[in-house]
Amino acid sequence: VVSKKQWYQRRVRGERSEEDRLSKRMEELLIKSITEKSNQIEELLYQRSKLKKKMLGNINFIGELYNLGMVSSDTIICQFIKHLLDKKEQGKMVDDDIECLATLFSTVGLKLEKECDNDEQRKAFEESFVAFKDLGSNSNYTNRIRFMIQDVVELRENNWVPRRVEAKPQRIEDIHREHAREEQEKKMEAALATKNCKYLLPVRVCSLLHRTMLCVHEYKYLLFTIFYFLLSN
Repeated sequence: VVSKKQWYQRRVRGERSEEDRLSKRMEELLIKSITEKSNQIEELLYQRSKLKKKMLGNINFIGELYNLGMVSSDTIICQFIKHLLDKKEQGKMVDDDIECLATLFSTVGLKLEKECDNDEQRKAFEESFVAFKDLGSNSNYTNRIRFMIQDVVELRENNWVPRRVEAKPQRIEDIHREHAREEQEKKMEAALATKNCKYLLPVRVCSLLHRTMLCVHEYKYLLFTIFYFLLSN
């Protein structure tokens, strides 16, 4: 016969075990939900990064087409630069659009500024660049964006010549040619070092003999006394 106390203890134990099981299940579901959401966020960030890289690549490609003379200055200024400057969300430009502008100015700035043939084009270019430059003094943008704008401004002040030479993709034959040139330079340096060693060795020997003769001349009386003492004994 089970007493009331024992029955109550078993009931409490059963309720606690059921509560622990439910708590554990809720914890597992929560962890699974967080993991799934984390994976979804990582996938979205990856897709966004991929899309952004593709977008900047397209902008750079358009700039290179302009440098090759396949796109006109009016197209670059009106259809790309002004279009990007006019795109705003809630009164401010999106960071990605500012990065596109920075990439485009860096790519076409040198040629575009030189080839503004008339006053209208020059005025449009100056107005566009001033509007882009003013974005750098807007505290609503992150420091990364503002520093990026400042880099483009300094690039123009330096006549569109980058302070650091950017590594560009090379053709296979260029890589082989550069490697062959480096190997040739190493062989020439090794041959020159060997030649110098051949002439350097006699010089060192002569210098050592010269120092030895000086020492003998300086201490010749002392050596003569010691030699005479040894003979007399």
